[in-house]
Amino acid sequence: MPTQPVFLHCTSAWGYVLRLGYLVFGCLLTGCSLGTYVPAYQPVTAKILEVTEPVGQSMFLESAGFQALEVWVEGNESTLTVPVRLSTHTEGEPVTTVLWTVPDFDRGRWVRMSWPNQVESFNRSFYVEIQPPDTGSLRLGTGQPHTYVNGSLYLSGLPVQGQLAMKPVFSRRAIILNRCAWVFRHLGLWLVAFLVFAVPGWGLVTWLARTEAASPLHHWTGRLCLALGLSVAIYPLLFVWFDLLGLHPGRGIPLTAIVLGLTLLGWRALRLWRDPGPDGLPAMTALQPGAAADWGFLIALAGLLLSRFWAFGSVQVPLWGDSVQHAYIAQLMLDQGGMFDSWQPYADFLSFTNHFGFHANVAALGFLINLSGAEATFVGGQLLNVIAILVLYPITVFVAGGNRWAGVAALIVGGLLSSMPAMYVNWGRYAQLSGQAVLPVAVLLLWMLARMRRFHFKDAGITALAVGGMALCYYRMPLFFAVFVLLLGLVWLIPNWGWDMVQWRRGMANLLGAAGMSLVLISPQFGRLWGSILVGRASISLGGAPQDWVWRDYQIWRSLPDYYPRWLQQWAGGAWIWSIIVAERKAFLIGVWGASLGALVALSLLRVPLMSELQNFAVVIAMYIPFSILAGWLIGWLIGWLVDWTVQRTGAAWEQSLAVLGVFGCLLVTILAMPKTRDILDEQFNMVTPADMQAMAWIQANTDREAKFLVPGFRVYGGRTIVGADAGWWIPLLTQRRNSVPPQYALLERPVRNGQVEDWVNLVASLEGIPLSSPLAARLLCEQGYTHVYLGQKQGAVGFEARLLFRADQLDQNPYLRPVYRQDRVRIHEVDQSYCLIYSQDDTPVRAPLPR
Repeated sequence: MPTQPVFLHCTSAWGYVLRLGYLVFGCLLTGCSLGTYVPAYQPVTAKILEVTEPVGQSMFLESAGFQALEVWVEGNESTLTVPVRLSTHTEGEPVTTVLWTVPDFDRGRWVRMSWPNQVESFNRSFYVEIQPPDTGSLRLGTGQPHTYVNGSLYLSGLPVQGQLAMKPVFSRRAIILNRCAWVFRHLGLWLVAFLVFAVPGWGLVTWLARTEAASPLHHWTGRLCLALGLSVAIYPLLFVWFDLLGLHPGRGIPLTAIVLGLTLLGWRALRLWRDPGPDGLPAMTALQPGAAADWGFLIALAGLLLSRFWAFGSVQVPLWGDSVQHAYIAQLMLDQGGMFDSWQPYADFLSFTNHFGFHANVAALGFLINLSGAEATFVGGQLLNVIAILVLYPITVFVAGGNRWAGVAALIVGGLLSSMPAMYVNWGRYAQLSGQAVLPVAVLLLWMLARMRRFHFKDAGITALAVGGMALCYYRMPLFFAVFVLLLGLVWLIPNWGWDMVQWRRGMANLLGAAGMSLVLISPQFGRLWGSILVGRASISLGGAPQDWVWRDYQIWRSLPDYYPRWLQQWAGGAWIWSIIVAERKAFLIGVWGASLGALVALSLLRVPLMSELQNFAVVIAMYIPFSILAGWLIGWLIGWLVDWTVQRTGAAWEQSLAVLGVFGCLLVTILAMPKTRDILDEQFNMVTPADMQAMAWIQANTDREAKFLVPGFRVYGGRTIVGADAGWWIPLLTQRRNSVPPQYALLERPVRNGQVEDWVNLVASLEGIPLSSPLAARLLCEQGYTHVYLGQKQGAVGFEARLLFRADQLDQNPYLRPVYRQDRVRIHEVDQSYCLIYSQDDTPVRAPLPR
C-alpha cells in the first residue's frame, strides 16, 4: 500500500505560473519570513552516549528542503572531524557523505552538520550514521525511546532502545513552495469530491419549494451546503437498494448518483428557462459571489479545507481503533462493488449488520479515484469533517432569518475555533461524523416542511431521504433527531398551529408522509438486522441501565472544557438567554434541543428503549452543533443590529465599509485559527508509523499467505471483546495475512466457526496471565496455529486502557521464537514449527501441544 493516497496529479505549465501567488499565500499561512525552520524533534536527556562504534538514527521527515541536522554534543577538549553518512534507510543507497566538524567547547550545545545540497525530504525516510572519531572523544545526547515514534537509535547497525537528540533543519522556501504545490495537486481531489458529494444533492435541492425570502434555499451558498448533506444521505440508500436487487456495480454507484443529479439539475433548469415563475432563474444561478457574506463563506471554506487536509503528509493510515474497522468495511465494499455479507479474506465472519453510511460514502469516492480502504477512510473522513461543518450554514441562516453572516460565523466557530469535530481525526470516529453531516440537514428540512400550509410531495420525499440516510449512517442519530421532533411539536407546532384543525391536517400529512417514506427507504436494512447481535443488544436495553453506570457515564460532562473553549460555551449560553429576551423562538428551540440531548442517557433509568445504548460521550462531542448555531445566530444578530444602527445615523455611506471590514475579519480570524486546527492531529493516537509500513512490505514479500500473526491487544468492555494496540491490528488489511485481533465491528457478526470469538478473547486473557517468554505461551501459539509474532513501533501501547500483552525482551527470551525482522522498534519473530509438530504412528506430522 502506498504511504499516501493516489490523487489526481496535474503538472501543467500554468501551475508554475501560480507559484508566486501560492508563495504569498503560504507566507500568510506560516506567518513567518524565509530562512530556515528547525522543529524540536527529540529532547535532550541526562543520558550521554560516548561514540565508540557507529551511531545511527532513523527518521521520517514530513517537511521539504532537508538542509542539515543539529545534534546535541557534550563539551570536548579538541576540534573533531567525524565522517557522517546520510542514506535512505539503514541498508539503502547513500544520499550524501560529509565530514562533520565539531569544535571544542566546555558545555553541551547543538552542533549542526550541513549537507552539500538541499535534500528532497517531504514524506521520506532517512538514516544518519555517525562514525567514531579517529582521535578524541565524541559524546552525544540521547532521549527516551518513546519520545520520537518515527525512528530509532542504532548502534553498529542494530536498533536499540533510545533516540538521538536531534533537530532537522529545513528550508522555509522549500516548505512554502512544497505546500503551494500540495494545494495545487489537491485541486483534482476536491473537484472529484464536488462531483461525488455536491452534484447529487444539488439536483434534489433545486426541486425544494422556497416558501419565504429568508429561506437559505434562496442563495447558492445555502443550496450548496444542503446539497452536501443530502449527497451523504443518498449513498447508503443506493448501496442498500442495489444490494436488494442483487447488483454490485462498484463505480456505477457514484456515477449513477452524479448522473441523476445532473439530470435533475438540467430538468429544473429547462423548466425555469421556459417558465421562470415567481422566483425567476436565480434559483439556478451559478457560483457568483457578489455579496460580502459570500466572500466570507469562501474564506471559511478555504480555511476548512486547508486545516483538515494539512495533516495528509504525516498520516500513513487513519488513526486509532475505530479507523481499523472503518477501513476494513470500506475495503470490503470496494472489493465487492457494493454491500457484502462476508468479511473474508480479512476476517472469518459471515454477516454484516453494522451501520454503513460512512463506508458507503468513502467507497463511492474510492471507486472513482482508485483508493484503498485505508486511504478512502482517511480522505473521506476529512471531507466529511468539512461537510459536517458546512451543513451548519443553512440551518443557522434559517434560524437567523436569512442573515448569511450568521451562517459564516457558525462555520468559523464550529470549524476553526472549536476542537470539535476536527478532533474526530484522532479517534477515527467517522461513523458518528457521517451521521452529523446529515442531521442538521434533516432537522432543517423537517422544520421547513412543518411550516408549509399544504402537502408537498417532493419536499416530503427529499426530507424522507435525508432522514433515512441519516439513520443508516449512525444508529444513534435517530435518537438525536427524535428529540428535535418532539421539541418541534412542543415549542413550535402547538404554539403556531393552536386549534387550527386544517393546519394540523395539512401539516401532519407532510410530516407523516415524510416519516412513512423514510421507513420505506430504509426497509431493506431491516432484513439484514433481523436476528443480529445488534437487535439483541437493543432488546436488552429494554431492561434499562444500572444507576451507578448512568452516574459514571455522566461524569464525561466534566471534561466539556477539554473539547470546547469556555468562551464558546458561555457565548452559546448567552445566545440562548438572549433568544428568550428578544423572543426569537427558532434560536430558543435550538438551545433547548442541545440541552435536552444531555438528558437522553438518564431516560435509561426509566427503561426507555435504546437509551442505554447511548453514551454521554457521543452527546458531548456532538455539542458543537447547537453551540455553533447559537453562536453564529448571536453574531449575525449583532452584525445586523450594527448595520441598522450605522445606516440610521450615517445613511448607506458606511454600509459598504462595514462589509469590507467583515470580510477582512473573516480572513484574519481564519488565518489566526488555522494553526490550531491544522496541528490538531495527535501522535499518541497513531497506530501505524513509517517503520510499520516498511515491516508490512517485508511481510508481504517474505511470508506465506497462510501466515498467522500474534499481535498486541487487550480486553475491553468487561473482558467480553478485544482490540488491537499497535500496527499489528492492520496486518490483514495491509498484507492479506491473518492476525489474532479481528476488527471489533466484526466481532458483533456471525463467525465462521462456533467458539471462534471466545478463542481469540481467551488467548489474550491467557497471555495477560503468563509471560510470552514461557514455554506455555509457545504451546498456546502452536495450538491455535500462529506462525509469527509482531510487535510494532508503538510497542503495543496505543489505547487509553492498553495493557502490554508482551514486551520485546520476552520475544528474545522464548527459545521457540526466532527473530526474522528488526528495524527501528518493530520486531517480527517466527514460531519454530519444529516444536509444534510430533509424528503419529504412520510418521504423518500432526500439530500437537508442546510439553509443559
